[in-house]
Amino acid sequence: MKRVICAVGMATALLVAVPAMAQTAAAPAAAANGPAVNMWYLGGLAGIGTVKNVGALAGAEAGFRVYHNVDLIVEGGWAADAVTRRRTDLAGVVSSYLQAATGKTATSQVKAPATYGLAGVRFVMDASNSLHPYLLGEVGRASVEFKPTFSLAGADVTSTLGTYGVVLGQDLVSTEAKMAFGAGVGLWYTKGQWYADLGVRLLSIQTSSQSTNMTRAHIGFGVRF
Repeated sequence: MKRVICAVGMATALLVAVPAMAQTAAAPAAAANGPAVNMWYLGGLAGIGTVKNVGALAGAEAGFRVYHNVDLIVEGGWAADAVTRRRTDLAGVVSSYLQAATGKTATSQVKAPATYGLAGVRFVMDASNSLHPYLLGEVGRASVEFKPTFSLAGADVTSTLGTYGVVLGQDLVSTEAKMAFGAGVGLWYTKGQWYADLGVRLLSIQTSSQSTNMTRAHIGFGVRF
């Protein structure tokens, strides 16, 4: 009789324990797809940025979950060209003067590579176990270097403009480090601890005389911890 009672007790314990163990084992597999369980993540991104011209961009970002679907994030990056139309028009005034003064064909070009560092908040929505749309807002600083080039009859005369009576102002030759603001939308695809990121972001750099407003489109990849 004691053996029967013991066997019944063991069977009952197994019936209770097996489903509990199955639920415990299944939980990490289900959670692995959703960013809501992230403590933090790290990734890189690449794409294009445009103000007046289209140029390459690259960057990296990291973040961690602070409350439900809210992440704190930091982002750093580089953009090949953040020149505005106003600054290229200013360079055009100089090349027009050179052409009128010398009677030779004059051309101009302005490049403005930029670097930036931002921090902000990302709001993540769970459309499914693997698709997660998001919104974000950021603030930080950015540095823009203005690099004009002038040619006369096909020859680069940028370094000898003084011989033609031309002195370039800070609007065309300077490096500015200013406040920057960002916002964006995107979509995460998660698989296990990995994620892919497709998004569009705006970056407004408060450069003197005129804000530099860049539209950025990127694809990114990273790992979640």
